[in-house]
Amino acid sequence: MRLISLRLRQWRCFEACDIEFPDGLIGVRGANGAGKSTIAEAVGWALFGKLRQRAKVGDLRRQGAPKGAKSSVELEFQLGSASYRIERFVGGDARLWINGTLETEKSTATNARVAQELDLTWEVFERTVFAQQKDVAALDPGATGPQRKAHVERLLGLERYRRAAERARSEAKTRSSEVKGLRELAPDPNMIGELLRDAEEKAAEGDPAVATASDAHEEATRQRDQAAATRDAEEGRAREHGVLRHQERTCLDALEKASETLALVNVKLEERKTQAERLALIEPEAASRTALEATLRKWDELEEVAGELSATDAQLGALDYDPKQAEVEHTQLAEVRDEQTRLLEQRPRLASGVADATARLKALKAVAKAGVPDDRKLAVDEGEAELREARERLTIARNELEHDRAHVGDVETGGPETPCPICRKPYGSEHEEILAGYRARITKNERQAPKLEKVCSTLERSLKRAREALTAAETAAARIADTAGEDDPDAASGKLAAVQAEHERVDQRLAELAEHIPILNQASRESEQLRAQWQELTATKKALATRAARALKVLDIKAYDPKTHALARGEHERITQLDEEAYELRETLADLPHLETQRDDLSTQLTQAQTTLKQAQDALAALAFDTDALEALKQQVRDRETLRDDAQAQLTAARLEAQNRSQEVKELRARLDEARTAQKAIADRLTEMRQYEVAAMLLSKYRDEQAQRAWPRLEEGASTLLNAATDGRYADIKLSQDYRLAIVDRGEEHDLARFSGGEQDLANLCLRLAIADWVSKERNVDLGFVILDEVFGSQDEERRQRLLGELHVLSNRFRQMLVITHLPEIAELCDEQLEVTIAEPGRSLVAIS
Repeated sequence: MRLISLRLRQWRCFEACDIEFPDGLIGVRGANGAGKSTIAEAVGWALFGKLRQRAKVGDLRRQGAPKGAKSSVELEFQLGSASYRIERFVGGDARLWINGTLETEKSTATNARVAQELDLTWEVFERTVFAQQKDVAALDPGATGPQRKAHVERLLGLERYRRAAERARSEAKTRSSEVKGLRELAPDPNMIGELLRDAEEKAAEGDPAVATASDAHEEATRQRDQAAATRDAEEGRAREHGVLRHQERTCLDALEKASETLALVNVKLEERKTQAERLALIEPEAASRTALEATLRKWDELEEVAGELSATDAQLGALDYDPKQAEVEHTQLAEVRDEQTRLLEQRPRLASGVADATARLKALKAVAKAGVPDDRKLAVDEGEAELREARERLTIARNELEHDRAHVGDVETGGPETPCPICRKPYGSEHEEILAGYRARITKNERQAPKLEKVCSTLERSLKRAREALTAAETAAARIADTAGEDDPDAASGKLAAVQAEHERVDQRLAELAEHIPILNQASRESEQLRAQWQELTATKKALATRAARALKVLDIKAYDPKTHALARGEHERITQLDEEAYELRETLADLPHLETQRDDLSTQLTQAQTTLKQAQDALAALAFDTDALEALKQQVRDRETLRDDAQAQLTAARLEAQNRSQEVKELRARLDEARTAQKAIADRLTEMRQYEVAAMLLSKYRDEQAQRAWPRLEEGASTLLNAATDGRYADIKLSQDYRLAIVDRGEEHDLARFSGGEQDLANLCLRLAIADWVSKERNVDLGFVILDEVFGSQDEERRQRLLGELHVLSNRFRQMLVITHLPEIAELCDEQLEVTIAEPGRSLVAIS
């Protein structure tokens, strides 16, 4: 299985996140709480709709998501040659596409199809894919043996067999207790059968008293019904009488209330008349309030401007600012800066001149040392000619020696009849003389060949030195061609000294300016600040004078007078009070039309209530209802009810007497059925008890066998990983009965507590990966990827590199490995990186680097 892409929308802390998964070791880095583990959790939720322990579906929707926006996860992956795409919505359905074809549209169907395609469940997927820090911590020496053993067996998938065996034993005990209780409570079917036969004989007898009691009950019921009908008719007239009485009381209450309200309205109308007369009196004078307010605002403005003008004049007088001196300081600063600019422009040219003069001088010295290229070329040519000549002489000597040795061998073998290699005639009697000649030349060449070899070697070394000298001369000549300047070394040295002196003078002056300019800059800034204050105060004074002139013109006065200002304020206060009184009167008089309408409506209501009251009183007189007559009818009904109840009691007694006999038969039959059912239940419980006991035994035996079979595989797998991660220092891991780790160091087993925290975590992680490998092989599942969630926390840098190197080796088993970590150095050792960052609270981003 290979992950292709993951898309999150409004999910957890991601508003919109698109990830394309590469192959290899993938580091997922980011701060705590950024959402690294959320990416891994999204993969599991997309596939199976499941979350890790204690996670809630209600928390999947991103806080701050827009109203109506859907939270979803979309995962694409490849399994074999087929491509899959799953889209799952929070609180909604899930859809599955296989090779582009929509296969399922509901969550239940999608979950079942994914489990079928992958051939594994969520539990197996979690145990093989997710390796978390808590998995490593649960293997520590500090954990108790039962806790550690339970954790490992859960990862191996054996915990469910232990739980199933415990449940089977518990169910067997329960069935045993049930059998014991059922046997104590179960009745005897034979005894109940004899009682049933006696009851059936008695029930066969009849009872005529029931018929007589039934006739008396029917007659009493008929008389009660007749009395009740007469009473119901009279109660109808009673209800009509009550309605009319209520209508009469309502009309009387309405008359009283309308009369009181009308009196109050008339009083208010008289008050409004007086208030209207007062408003007409003060309204003309109150209307001048707006004009007085405008005049008073001008007086207030003039008072404020006069005070501000006085304060501004005082600030100008206290300001120590000389515009002419400021201009002189500004000109001086500009001249110094211009000088600095000119020197900075000269400095690169001078530095270049120093570099050029230095390069020219070095090139001249190199040429003087290396010599003329033509002379060096002549020496190389002569050396090559001498070497060729020596090599030719050596070749001739070696060829003659080889030829003579072969021919001497032929002559010695063939004797005088050996033909001459040139004329092809036999040597005859001269073959000894000829052999002696060949042997003498062989001896000469054997002595001469080593000498020629030595000469060639000497010439080769000389030629190499000559070629190196030629290369040096050509290089020096090329350097001369790349430079310009004096041809004489002494002249070039003098020019270099002059340029260096000028460069040093410029640097010294620039250093002086660098010290002087900040002082001038500070003085200039202070002067500019004073100038800005002076200009601001001058502008403020001018603006205040303009405002004062406008106010004087509006008030038609020549100068501000506090007494006149006070009189204007007093007149404004008086008119303001009149205007507020007028406003309140207008607000009060606004309800005058309503009061007049209310008065008219109340008069109409009085007339209508009087008419309705007269009608109700007339209807009561015509009805002539008698309360005593109704009570007599009710008593008659109660008496008839008593008689009917007595008849009902007699009928019930007669029926019970007859039913008791037949009911006894029913009860005995029911008891017999219950007894037989109880006996069958006892037999069923015994069978179930034996089945649970056998199941518990088989499950425990199977779990023990699986644990024993996994044991050596886990030791072997964890040892291989630890050996690679520690570069062979720790080669073996041993496991106790409760899966307590021991490391073999120099041939001796040591408890894990002896080692450092980083080494303990390393060993525990190796065991966790070995468990995942064993489970996947047992299930014959090829997931293709694994997720390591914060498992490198205590490793030092060297061990992290080694362990990550081993994880690279595991790429032949896991095509993709996601390493979730908050340590940047771990993510940087991976093939690819997914960096998770918090853009703002509640919103994270993912970038691939």
